[in-house]
Amino acid sequence: MLVFSPAAISLDLRTCTAPAPSAEVKVAHIIDGDTVTLSNGDKLRLIGVDTPELGNHKNAPETGATLARSYLSELLNKKTRYHVLYGQQKRDKYHRLLGHLFLRDGTNIQALLLARGLALPLTIPPNSRLADCYNEYAQQAIDKEIGLWALPEKKITFINRLSENTRGYRRIQGQVSGISESASSIWINFGPTFAARIQRKDLIYFHNLDLFALENATLEVRGHVYRRNKQSRMRLSHSVDLIIHKK
Repeated sequence: MLVFSPAAISLDLRTCTAPAPSAEVKVAHIIDGDTVTLSNGDKLRLIGVDTPELGNHKNAPETGATLARSYLSELLNKKTRYHVLYGQQKRDKYHRLLGHLFLRDGTNIQALLLARGLALPLTIPPNSRLADCYNEYAQQAIDKEIGLWALPEKKITFINRLSENTRGYRRIQGQVSGISESASSIWINFGPTFAARIQRKDLIYFHNLDLFALENATLEVRGHVYRRNKQSRMRLSHSVDLIIHKK
């Protein structure tokens, strides 16, 4: 059972703000915990968060999906106008608008979802403007093990316990065995069973790290695990998803 705790929030939720919003919008319908329909018919996907899927006639809702949608419905109504800051990439491949959504007092809605453990952080460049701030709220929920972070699969998985059947969003921790390169990517290897991949086009989002100095370091990486060439892998797009653990 997920733990929903408003008291978990201890930071100023207005810290995840931007100099000026792009526009004001009205919300017509809540699709799920991270997507709404605006009064003009456009769909708006919230940047920086990913909530569980509601499912369909074939698949049951994922744990936490209904709770995330209900909470977003409590925050938003059809009469009030809200501020939105669109991403550098304004639409995704599904033609949805991409934006950060704010209450009238400047409170960042994505930060609310993350601080309550109702959403996972999702950083997709170039829309990474508030990634560091969103990571703070996600970390607060992680530390308190509330919401989604109370689920067993969202706790740390150590490399020696990583199964080849592991899929989905995971927090993987282990010692780096080596750093390698390919034409398109830098690879952070954790032995033969797991590697984190950073595409060269995303290296600008790791400018504060010397990746080649990470050999033998103990790292935690966060993201979606997939399987390819008999190896478990994870793509990293931003430095917020790579945590260096001190010895």
